[in-house]
Amino acid sequence: MIALRRAIARIRGGGARDGSGAIEALGVVLAPPRPTGSAPVPGAGPMEGRGGSWCHCRMAQHPRPPAASADPVVPAESAVPAVPAVPADSAAPGSRERRPWLQGFAGAGLFLLTQTLIIVVAQGGTHLLTSVMPQPMAYLTTALLVSAMCVITVVAGYRLIVRRIGCREAPEMGGPGALRELAAGLALGGALICAVFAVLALAGAYRITGVGWSEGIAVGLIFGVVGGFNEETMFRGFLQRLIETRLGSWWALGTISVIFGLLHLTNSGATLSGCLIIALTAAPLLGACYLLTRRLWLAIGVHASWNFIQGGVFGSDVSGTGMIKRGLFEATFHGPDWLTGGHMGVEGSVVTVVVCATAAAVILLAARRRGMLLAPLVVVRQRPTARRPPVLVTVARRRRRPPAVSYTHLTLPTN
Repeated sequence: MIALRRAIARIRGGGARDGSGAIEALGVVLAPPRPTGSAPVPGAGPMEGRGGSWCHCRMAQHPRPPAASADPVVPAESAVPAVPAVPADSAAPGSRERRPWLQGFAGAGLFLLTQTLIIVVAQGGTHLLTSVMPQPMAYLTTALLVSAMCVITVVAGYRLIVRRIGCREAPEMGGPGALRELAAGLALGGALICAVFAVLALAGAYRITGVGWSEGIAVGLIFGVVGGFNEETMFRGFLQRLIETRLGSWWALGTISVIFGLLHLTNSGATLSGCLIIALTAAPLLGACYLLTRRLWLAIGVHASWNFIQGGVFGSDVSGTGMIKRGLFEATFHGPDWLTGGHMGVEGSVVTVVVCATAAAVILLAARRRGMLLAPLVVVRQRPTARRPPVLVTVARRRRRPPAVSYTHLTLPTN
């Protein structure tokens, strides 16, 4: 040991003449690898700067490593790039959800509960308020009560389900910027539906004959709020989000679009062609709004604005419900059903197909460029051996890959 110490001392004393390469190699061997270009640890010695006090000899220049503790100490600079910390109140896109089936069933229960409360409050409020105030004011007051009840029930119920069952916060339904995204959605939905009616008016298929109050305004308000909050929370907040963590963005979007379109067949005036158009245009548009922001506010704003302006302002039927005859505008439709939409409303028009499909394609392209689309989850089953029991390994492959880390390759000098 004494001879070894003297030999190492002679090499260190040689400096750059002959022994610097050996000391460099010795330090690299005893220190863990680190990414290229990383700076030495402040205050460390000539060898500690390459990996901390990892040398186990007893020289004064190399302090002994600290005593091992129960908690493992992570080196300041490791070979693996640091991953930005995710806030506690947010979930990374594509992260595994806890109890997804239970969340889905609870979301369906919340959806049915909200629909039932809407029917009860709407019928009871209209019956009671019409006896104490004028009919237009009673309808408008009932619409406001139903809308407030729907918003409170859906938002509180979604957060409760995600926190209690999913064991995490609900950033999809909260956080800073919610009002900004909601306002952007209202503006986008209004612009799209106004563009549809503008094309129909230019083609002579839509003509305004009067302006005035109608109960269709109150009904359109209810359709807007219910469609925006209750439907988007169920189809985008629960179903699309939970399916996406397993099947990826494209399969989730396609699956939910088909389900969303078929459920509109339950409306009295709905047609198969109209529901097919909804599945191919409106559902992908709303799903793209969720993918772009990973939150529900943009999709809620688009859906609410679309329904209210379509029925409460322009007087078109909403999704074939048959409950709106006129809105703020009293108007007539002229032309074939493929142009006007027929009993389905303008949602069954070919003009809606072009407008919504274009908007959906643009938003999906923006979401893809921002890296918001997820690939399907790949399940890899390892073959069991005598020393290794069967293990199920799941790997989520995403569109954007993390940048590769380059390392400095050093070799020991040969004699």
